[in-house]
Amino acid sequence: GKIVWKYISPINNLGIMTQGDSIFSGNGNKVFKVTRHLATEPALKGRDLIPQGYIEIWEDNCPNEESIPYDIDGDGCIDDTDEDGIDDSMDLCQGFDDNLDVDGDNVPDDCDDIIDSDGDGVANLNDDCEGYDDNIDQDNDTIPDGCDSLIDSDDDGVGDNIDACDGSDDNLDVDNDSIPDGCDQLIDADNDGIADDFDSCPMTVSSNGSDVDSNGCSLSQLDSDDDGVSDFADECPNFDDNIDINENKIPDGCETLLEESRETKDVNSSHDTLVSNYIIGGLIIVVIALFMRKIQSDNS
Repeated sequence: GKIVWKYISPINNLGIMTQGDSIFSGNGNKVFKVTRHLATEPALKGRDLIPQGYIEIWEDNCPNEESIPYDIDGDGCIDDTDEDGIDDSMDLCQGFDDNLDVDGDNVPDDCDDIIDSDGDGVANLNDDCEGYDDNIDQDNDTIPDGCDSLIDSDDDGVGDNIDACDGSDDNLDVDNDSIPDGCDQLIDADNDGIADDFDSCPMTVSSNGSDVDSNGCSLSQLDSDDDGVSDFADECPNFDDNIDINENKIPDGCETLLEESRETKDVNSSHDTLVSNYIIGGLIIVVIALFMRKIQSDNS
């Protein structure tokens, strides 16, 4: 510290004190301003002084403080050079106000390399979203959530606050049931009542599902015997319609049954033809009779 002497004069009128003259010190760790008065000074009149004696007036304002080396002004107190209320011995940022610490990191602002008011690790100078954590960006759109007007974590164009199926694309709805596929427990693209995962015929067109079986297939799509002929047109169910050794156009697996069926059809067809012929013949006779009657009437 700096030692300050002020108004030092010998009491014995021998002149100004010089280096080596003795000054009483009750505290070896302190240096104070000392004032020595002349023996002829009015304040000393009537006082008994011993030869070569002197009077010292100490100005120790802080007797309980160890002020060295922080007492430049010599008042016995630790100085507060920058007048921020923090003694020099405890001052973290000498020459500046230690009380200014906007980010609360215990480093005064004037000595702080990074001032980060919101504590997100991003200096105020570079902070995109002051007051919020710049590192929180759920939708990875480079806009911190605290300042993001549209937080869309699944990037489907629908904000998280109104997202019907968070984590999936709300726009994907193959069965148009207003439930996004990612959260739809029954995805039925052809609306036949059979979920796509279990639908053997995913493109069946059905209004109510009544014309499909439990596999989601209509008769025109089914081929139960796997012969390449749909059940709707299959002449011989459970047999291969393509096997016809005698080439009579009757699948061998159902030849007997189909022959009887066809014979019955032929008989019915013949009967129908005969009935039709009788009807037509009768109509012709009636027409001729009416025509002849008209001729006779005209001749009369």
